[in-house]
Amino acid sequence: MVRLGWQTDRMSIENPKLVRMKEILAKCGSDLAGRIDPTMRRIDELDYAMRRAVADVLMDEFLREGMTPDHAENGYGLEIESLVDSLELSKRF
Repeated sequence: MVRLGWQTDRMSIENPKLVRMKEILAKCGSDLAGRIDPTMRRIDELDYAMRRAVADVLMDEFLREGMTPDHAENGYGLEIESLVDSLELSKRF
């Protein structure tokens, strides 16, 4: 059998939002970072309790680093807000 160099047994494409969540969770020292699989196709594949726990860590980070001294959102804060929105906490299934 001839195997081409570009072929792979399993193609995995990482979800950029999950990759970023994992980075922020790791930065915060959360053990949740190790439980995020960035190759999941959809964020709502995480169970509700996990999404809720991730949102709690992200919101703590938002309060620490996501605002300017006059309490306006900075770029990092907007990014965190977008990640929390993508967790779709209104979906409990």
